[in-house]
Amino acid sequence: FAPTPFDTRSGRTRRTMDVPLIGHWFQNRVSRELKYPTKVRVSYQKLLKAWVMNQLHSKPPVKKHKRALFPSLKSTKFFQCTELDWVEVGLQVCRQGHTMLNLLIQRKHLDYLHLDYNFNLKPTKTLTTKERKKSRFGNAFHLVREIMRLTKLLVDAHVQFRLGNLDAYQLA
Repeated sequence: FAPTPFDTRSGRTRRTMDVPLIGHWFQNRVSRELKYPTKVRVSYQKLLKAWVMNQLHSKPPVKKHKRALFPSLKSTKFFQCTELDWVEVGLQVCRQGHTMLNLLIQRKHLDYLHLDYNFNLKPTKTLTTKERKKSRFGNAFHLVREIMRLTKLLVDAHVQFRLGNLDAYQLA
């Protein structure tokens, strides 16, 4: 029931304070018989000058054709549909996570640390103080390691269930 800028919730909407109330007044030429005070004429000139400057310096909007988000994301290599079973995907994620964490360990030249397949990080020998200081990883590394460990536990439990070594009661 409101006038045009306020009746829509999207598109070219305006807040109440943004709507110019006197825009039509200063764009029309002031007649000479109306004797406005000097301060009104000065503000009229300033408003008109600012409006002309804005019109001169504003470029016409460039036409953008709207693209649908999901089809454009689907066409990238990161969002692909697959028919893989989620347990197979879980096994692949665990393998890739193990490889990734091992590469980080190798990049820091920490041959004395071993990451087993349950994502436990263990030293292979008694470490010196210098080696212990060098082998400190950040919180992100250990957070990823713990997430991968949890994923591995879940996937292993479901693999055992599918092999028939567990029943649903033990799985729960």
